[in-house]
Amino acid sequence: MAKLYPEEFYNSADWFLDRHIREGRGENICAYTDKGNYTYRDIQKMSNKMANMFKNLDIRMGDRIIMIVLDTPWFYSTFWGAVRMGAVPVPASTMLTASDYEYYLNDSQARTLVVSSRLLPVVNEIEELRFLQDVIVVDDDGVFSTPYKQMYNAAKDEFETVFTTADDIAFWLYTSGTTGGPKGAVHSQSDMQYSAEHYGQDILKITEKDICYSAARLFFAYGLGNAMFFPMSVGAAAVLNPDPPAPAHVFRLINQYKATLFFGVARRFPPTCTTSLWRVMAWKSWTARARRKCSTSTCPTGSVPSNLAPADSL
Repeated sequence: MAKLYPEEFYNSADWFLDRHIREGRGENICAYTDKGNYTYRDIQKMSNKMANMFKNLDIRMGDRIIMIVLDTPWFYSTFWGAVRMGAVPVPASTMLTASDYEYYLNDSQARTLVVSSRLLPVVNEIEELRFLQDVIVVDDDGVFSTPYKQMYNAAKDEFETVFTTADDIAFWLYTSGTTGGPKGAVHSQSDMQYSAEHYGQDILKITEKDICYSAARLFFAYGLGNAMFFPMSVGAAAVLNPDPPAPAHVFRLINQYKATLFFGVARRFPPTCTTSLWRVMAWKSWTARARRKCSTSTCPTGSVPSNLAPADSL
């Protein structure tokens, strides 16, 4: 990683998205989904529209935006849209209770919440919100709630990324709370590039040709690397799906999209299922290089080569 000086312009949305358009990778697939594929140019435009909408809502540099968003391209566009306009996205687990979300929203003092439509019923149970002003609901196809749908549709798909430096705050992730209540861990603009280059590229040898699939969801630090900033560091693709990662569902997605990098916990899958999965892949003449698996636990005997990835790559 090139040395970054505090006074120089560095915004992670520029490095992970805009750089690929400048360098001719704008038409590379960024996200494969069951509802269609999205190029880097598509995600850039979506994030620009989100940034313009946030700006029109008077969200300012440093303001927190809580994200309770499933694994869809709208996670990407919300996250990068916030980062490029200087706000601070805070991805939260999509599997929590109303009281958990109440804590995150009040503790972060977030004025804005972006939530997937499937999860809105849980959010509606929250009783006391001291700072929240705007709730933007997204579904698999886009911004769903009014008046935000009209604001998003009217927003320009161009945005001048704000000036930030490598050491400025990019996003928060809440800890699991094993030593007390969850705490907002602050990550700088350059943290993701450092992790992507030194683990994603140096260890995993990820390239522009890879297709990543992560059983761990994007809201996890582990999943955020696997399915967002590792592939997006090199112009590669990720498979995104909002449904729970049940083993049969995971295997379908891996085979359907011919994922070359799979991230998951081996204990989650019965050894017979895992071995069967890799036999299917071998039957399709996939090389060992194209069947890498990254796991936080030991893989069953006979499965593909693995890397024991840290649970938190940041």
